[in-house]
Amino acid sequence: MRRGRPVVGLWSSIALAVCAACAAGSALAGQPPASESDAGGATATGWRARAARASDPPVIDGVLDDPAWTLADPIDDFTQVDPDEGAAPSQRTVARIVYDEDNLYIGIRCYDDEPGRIIGKELRRDGNLGSDDRVSVVIDPYGTSRDGFIFQLSVTGARRDGLVENNRRFRIEWDGIWWGRTSRDGEGWSAEFRIPVKTLSFSRRAEAWGLNIERSIRRLNERVRWATPIRNSSIRRLDDAGALVGLEGLNQGLGLDVKPSVSLTLNDGGPTLLEPALDVFYKLTPEIQATLTLNTDFAETEVDDRQVNLTRFPLFFPEKRDFFLQDAGVFEFGGINRTPLPFFSRRIGIVGGEEKEILGGFKVTGRTERLTFGVLDVQMKDDPVLGSKNLAVARARYNVSDTAAVGLIATNGDPATTGDNTVVGVDYDFLIDDVGGGNTLQGSGYLMRSFSSGSGAEAGGDGLAFGARVNYPNEPWSFNAFFGQVDAGFNPALGFAPRRGEREAGGGTRWRWRPEDSWIRRIDLSVNMFLNLNLSNDVISMNSSLPRLEIESQAGDRVGVFLSPQREKLERPFEISDGVVIPVDGYDYLRYGADFSTSSGRPISGRASVTLGDFFGGTRQDVTAGVDWRPSKHFFLGVELIQNDVNLPQGSFITRIGRVRLNINFTPDLSWSNFIQYDNVSDTAGLNSRLKWTIRPGSDLFIVLNQGFFVTSDTLRLEETALTTKIGWTFRF
Repeated sequence: MRRGRPVVGLWSSIALAVCAACAAGSALAGQPPASESDAGGATATGWRARAARASDPPVIDGVLDDPAWTLADPIDDFTQVDPDEGAAPSQRTVARIVYDEDNLYIGIRCYDDEPGRIIGKELRRDGNLGSDDRVSVVIDPYGTSRDGFIFQLSVTGARRDGLVENNRRFRIEWDGIWWGRTSRDGEGWSAEFRIPVKTLSFSRRAEAWGLNIERSIRRLNERVRWATPIRNSSIRRLDDAGALVGLEGLNQGLGLDVKPSVSLTLNDGGPTLLEPALDVFYKLTPEIQATLTLNTDFAETEVDDRQVNLTRFPLFFPEKRDFFLQDAGVFEFGGINRTPLPFFSRRIGIVGGEEKEILGGFKVTGRTERLTFGVLDVQMKDDPVLGSKNLAVARARYNVSDTAAVGLIATNGDPATTGDNTVVGVDYDFLIDDVGGGNTLQGSGYLMRSFSSGSGAEAGGDGLAFGARVNYPNEPWSFNAFFGQVDAGFNPALGFAPRRGEREAGGGTRWRWRPEDSWIRRIDLSVNMFLNLNLSNDVISMNSSLPRLEIESQAGDRVGVFLSPQREKLERPFEISDGVVIPVDGYDYLRYGADFSTSSGRPISGRASVTLGDFFGGTRQDVTAGVDWRPSKHFFLGVELIQNDVNLPQGSFITRIGRVRLNINFTPDLSWSNFIQYDNVSDTAGLNSRLKWTIRPGSDLFIVLNQGFFVTSDTLRLEETALTTKIGWTFRF
């Protein structure tokens, strides 16, 4: 049996990359502090706030009665973003910020002249706070005007946090160690945050940190924001953030977090497993963090949503494992959302749907004023078929200006075959925020090449992939366009590229109208088209909406209708269901449908969609319906049904997926979530029941039950059963 190549050379190259990155970070950190005028976007907007040093810090209980809050200047110049951009808020909001050497404290007073109508339905950590009155705080401690942290509190005290990456998205999967509490009274509600300095990576050069604050008033569907309160921006646009000044003498400590954990798993009919694990986090500098994981255990990870595949391409499942989610945005490349990805972390430890054991992993990530970088290396347990596998990725992005960056990526290793694989790539992205009087234009481009050797269906692939996209996300007009090509030989063994030997092109435009003094908040009319072509420029797939009309009410209810001409050209027979094979041919068909959803601010909310029309020479009817019930902050029940009714000349079939979610939230730190799924393709159902107790931030107890069922019209049989208890505790130095 052939084994993977030795990993010594790879470890050496990674060590060199880490040393180079650390040297770059140290060199930048050693430069003299930046003046407030050159601290980047943190001061460019004109919104400024000063943090006051407090020798007697506030107690985090949600009540803003501590003397420390009187030391801070109030931040009260909030402005409406929705529904009436530029108007004064319907309710007053006042924020204050103080700090000591170990913590940043933020207090926000949310006045409300109808306190009995404040909405709070979520209590769970990292739950969906879209149904609640809430406040959001974004901090850019790097001074890059691109990356930072978000912290949210709902009126119930539910906490949510995440990373802001490249001014584009929230990475909500990140969990930091911090404290937050809220309280309600006759004048509204209040929120208090305590964010340890040790939780934040920050630049020692930045005299000003980026800061923005936003409040959502759910019953009015109203958003108010402090800095840059316009719809063409967002709270994740750190180049539009204000400046937080006055922070001095912050204590990072040793920058060391050690988190041992142990899990005990009882398997029905199988062995009892006792698995210790260790995660270590060390800040090499305030901006650069190293992470080590040993005997990695993902027992507490939530299960995937089931999907039924009615295409001839692999399905995409998002990453849910904490080790890979931490700083995952550092490894994003080329502005690519889904394909062709040079690196997709679910390739590590999951081969053909089967879990493979990870012995350990090492990761270094960092952000300096100009450089963002990451190195990830994972050693798999020796496999009797695949051999010894070491899988690695290195990524770097350099900000050539405040709004443009060039990057490199390299991956090494093939997790699914005995062969070897390497992918290298370069990308560029830019953002222009003054197009046509304050509008934004974004763009990106990439070029990749793969090198493969060995045996197996995916091995031996050498080829290119390249593409570019541009986006104009503004009002009333927005548009986007993209182009890409993936050679037939391009093989990202650590990535995701289901369609090879093809070109893709597409784009769309949207016009938005906001009627004045109306129950309608917005009306969107959009046109989109997506094409896949072979390398001879023959159209093999076309999907479009010509057009789509969507209307949203002031309460947040939405309804949409669409018309979708489509084309598929099959170059080989396609078995869409057992015994149902669609022959080689070209298929043109028209599909149409409607969808609607009601506001999640209501105790009962729903959504439904229906799509009808032609399908591969026959017909297909898709129906999705779901109802969510939130009677209180302690209870959530959601039910969803997805059905595809397909009638073809070769045969007919119906697929169904049913999902039920039941969450019981005792406190913001103790919740019990239950997720039941069923599909009639496998005739199986599964229960994932998960009790989570956050004993203190960073230290959690999980009790997880996974129960399988075989289900038919006349049979219900228990199958696999696994009960896992896991506890992990963070020691911070």
